[in-house]
Amino acid sequence: MMPPDSPILVAGASVRAAVCSAIMAGWNVCGADLFCDRDLQSQCECMRLKPYPDALSALVASGRFSGLMITGGLENEPDLLAHCQQQVPLLGVDLSFLRVVRDPFQLARIWQANGIPSPEVREVRPTNGQWLQKPLRSAGGQRILCSTPNDETTPSNAYFQRMVDGTSCSGVFAVQPSQAYFLGATEQLVGTDWSGPEPFSYCGSVGPMPQTQSSVQQWQQIGHALASQVSHVNHVGIVGVDAIEQNGEIWPVEVNPRYVASIEVLERSWGESIFQRGLCIDHKTCDSTRDAQRIFGKLIVYANRDGILAEDFFRTVHDSNCGKSVAFADIPFDHDVVRHSPILTVFAEGNSRAEVLAALRIRQQFVNSSIR
Repeated sequence: MMPPDSPILVAGASVRAAVCSAIMAGWNVCGADLFCDRDLQSQCECMRLKPYPDALSALVASGRFSGLMITGGLENEPDLLAHCQQQVPLLGVDLSFLRVVRDPFQLARIWQANGIPSPEVREVRPTNGQWLQKPLRSAGGQRILCSTPNDETTPSNAYFQRMVDGTSCSGVFAVQPSQAYFLGATEQLVGTDWSGPEPFSYCGSVGPMPQTQSSVQQWQQIGHALASQVSHVNHVGIVGVDAIEQNGEIWPVEVNPRYVASIEVLERSWGESIFQRGLCIDHKTCDSTRDAQRIFGKLIVYANRDGILAEDFFRTVHDSNCGKSVAFADIPFDHDVVRHSPILTVFAEGNSRAEVLAALRIRQQFVNSSIR
């Protein structure tokens, strides 16, 4: 997939990471999301996607863009995307594939047909065992609850998935018809006692995760099962698979057919964009089992109280980003912060997972201690 001459539109709830990735690959990009943060505006022309997501229709109808790439949240809007596709090509999105993999019951049948272990899903609230109540239109782990057996109600917009203990992780693939290339995996920081406000909310990623021959084979089996569902002959897309690693076994729990948040961590390890590695390279050169020399991490910092961030905080953040590596991203214009709302993203790297987690915590504490 070669970069088009006219700009593409990258749209979603937050697009900064995907925009930076596309720019790194030489693409001409405009961004549209909920925030239009300082660092996004420094990278490209951007606009607020409000009302979200309906404002997307008018943007693509403007005739300015040669294609549309989506990020988090818009995978839950297949009808809107179908309307947009009448105006511009969808890049990396096969709508029939999207509709299948975003249906938890169709997805469960795909795993079962391919001999892949996955958590049981049900439409009606189970009365025994440990289950999660998950929204059908899910994003970022929000609004996921532990199911309560004595609650006799079953929400019309939710389903139930059996809980599996283990390490939350995200695998990334380049997917084509009948072919999928496993590009790597990261550990997901979900529901930690020091990061996010909700028990299952996505808070960040650390990786690349080391892979064994067995784990790579399992990831590849997952990828090939997904590739069998791609109908468009010219489709090449990025797909993220949320999973639980339990005693060496990979249990896929959700599929996101788009640029996912964990990709940014892998890109820092690779030193190149996923558009170069995932969509434009000779895949024989991609060795997912190779041990990374450095570990990278990102963390979304949520405010621990209401307050204000003073201008000197933003100057410190700016100065910290003037070196070789970016330490802060998704930097807001608004000085006001609200408890349990995201403020920005911090990054760290080190020689071990423990070193990276410690550095992320230090930067998280710095941000929250700056609230006045």
